[in-house]
Amino acid sequence: MTRADSRVLSVLAPRQLYDFIMETGFIRDVLLARVDRPVRIVLGEQGQQLQAMDDVLIIDFENRLSPVVNSFANAPFRNVGVLHMADETLSADCSYYPRVDYVLRNYWRPDVLEIPAGSRCQGVLWVPNGYRTGVGPCPPETLLPFALRTHQMSFVGRTPPELADRHRMMEVIGAHGLPARLETSLKFGGEFSPHSYRALMENTRFALVPTGNSVETIRLYDALETGAIPVCLDAPFLHDERTAGGIPAVILKSWEELPQWWSTAEAEPGRYAALQAQVIAWWSAFKDRQADRVASLINGAFARSAA
Repeated sequence: MTRADSRVLSVLAPRQLYDFIMETGFIRDVLLARVDRPVRIVLGEQGQQLQAMDDVLIIDFENRLSPVVNSFANAPFRNVGVLHMADETLSADCSYYPRVDYVLRNYWRPDVLEIPAGSRCQGVLWVPNGYRTGVGPCPPETLLPFALRTHQMSFVGRTPPELADRHRMMEVIGAHGLPARLETSLKFGGEFSPHSYRALMENTRFALVPTGNSVETIRLYDALETGAIPVCLDAPFLHDERTAGGIPAVILKSWEELPQWWSTAEAEPGRYAALQAQVIAWWSAFKDRQADRVASLINGAFARSAA
C-alpha cells in the first residue's frame, strides 16, 4: 500500500449486532491483524441502511444480514467480502457465497467451501470463532504453569435441557466424584463475567469442553487462550488441516471415558505439564497462521479490484 492509496477495509455491521457478538476483539485483533490495509469499523443504527461503499467486509449473523449482502453483491461495488457467523446448526443459506469476492466463515461445513468455477468468489475460508472479548487476549508469558493451577477441571456455562452432551458429562462427573468445578445456569457463561471467567480458566488445568449448540463451541478457544488443556469429544474439525487439525487436546470418544482418563492423568502430572506448554505454543502459532490466511485472501481481493 502506498501513501497515495487511501483504500481502507470497512467492516460493516449494525451496532446492536456488533454489541451482541462476543468475539469482536478476536476478529479485529487476531483475524484481521495482518491485512495490508487500515481497518475501519462502520456501525449502522437500528432502522438505518448500512452505508454503501467499496472494500467492505459485511458481518452476517446466521442470515440476518443476507439481504444486505445480496444488495451489495447485485450493485456495482468492488471488493465485497463477508464474515459469516453463527451458522451453528450448519443450515444457514449460503447461496450468496459465489456472488461476493470472498467469505470468511465460522463452523466447519465442507459442502459450502467449494465454489463453482467462474464465480466472482475467490475463496471461502474457515476461521475459528475465537475467544470471548474480556477472556482474552492473554499474553502467553503471563499464563500460570500447569503445576501452579489449583482447579483440576472446570466447566462454566449454560445447561438447558436440549444440550444433552453437557448433562451427560455432568452425570459422569457426579457419579464418579471427579474433581471438577461446575458452575451452570440457563445464562450464557453461567453467572460469571468475562473477567471472572478468565480468572477461573487461568487457574484451571483441564477445561471441560462439552458440545454446545455446535461441537465448535467458543469454550474451546477460551481454554486455549487461557492456557487450560481442552478435554473434548472427538469431531472432524479437530483433525482436518484446514481447521484445528493437530490440536494438542485430550480427545475422548465419549464422556464415559472421562473417569478412566482421569485416573491416568492424575498419576502423570509431568506429562500434562508438557502438554500445557504444547497447548500454549500451538495456539500462538495457530492464531498467526489464521491471520496470515485471512490476510492473503483479503489482500488478494484488494489487488484484484485495484482501479
